[in-house]
Amino acid sequence: AYAQAKARIFAPGGIQVLNRDDPRSLAMRIPGRTVESFGASVPANEGEWGLVRFDGTTWLAHGGGLLMPTSSLALVGRHNALNALAALALVSTVARLDRRVLDALRSFEGLPHRMQRIAEAGQVVFIDDSKATTIVATQAALDGLSRYPDQYELIQALAERHGLDMARIALGNGSNDLLDCIARVFLGPG
Repeated sequence: AYAQAKARIFAPGGIQVLNRDDPRSLAMRIPGRTVESFGASVPANEGEWGLVRFDGTTWLAHGGGLLMPTSSLALVGRHNALNALAALALVSTVARLDRRVLDALRSFEGLPHRMQRIAEAGQVVFIDDSKATTIVATQAALDGLSRYPDQYELIQALAERHGLDMARIALGNGSNDLLDCIARVFLGPG
């Protein structure tokens, strides 16, 4: 029922923006319609938006072009990089993408309590994701952090964006790294 309700948005006509990583989304494709798709894979043509790893950095990309590094987004998490791609694909159907659009995306901080950077203590960044009130939402947030597409890149992005020492950032869900991080905050180095 949910997918049927969501598919009704495409009934009036126009360009469809679909998540190519989601079979339910792709099933909404209407024959004869122009489709812009987004996903985690490298874009294969000008109608695709995706993530590209180039020179040690992951980029938002369209077709054969790199748009901006994911590390320059204010939002954290792989799922937010995919949301950014969806937003760019949608905007591209009604406007030309230029520096103003990319700057707006770069500075968008998201909604309160959704992967929101809230504090820093002892050079440790704390993220509020209290809107993730279900196991599925919490797991999606954790997956977004641990596969950004790799933990090292997310740690590097957080360190660069907020002027932190990479050695003082840990990601995990009950992992030794997270426990070590908490110990360092309260006990100091070593």
